[in-house]
Amino acid sequence: MQIQVNPSLFTTSQLPNKMTGPPPAGAIPPGLEKPMQTLSSEEQVSSKKMLESLTEDQQTQLKAALDELKPLSEDLSMEEMGSAFFDVLKSITQTESDNLVDVYA
Repeated sequence: MQIQVNPSLFTTSQLPNKMTGPPPAGAIPPGLEKPMQTLSSEEQVSSKKMLESLTEDQQTQLKAALDELKPLSEDLSMEEMGSAFFDVLKSITQTESDNLVDVYA
């Protein structure tokens, strides 16, 4: 009989181990549920809407940004993690909307 142990149970970081792909479309990335709860209700709603509207490229950008922040997460409070996630998400979605051209203008 062989017992399999989930190695993520033994990590010291509050963020998940390096994910193999982008976060699930429209979902809060794993490990950020509690930090998201520290945001204001308006920021939580805004975050969920932004997550739902992410393109595949933006999801990849979000994953890369979260991977870069992971080493810093051990020194951050839940509030700081939530705020950092919100800022990254806002930045990714704002950059995309800045690149759009209004053809009706």
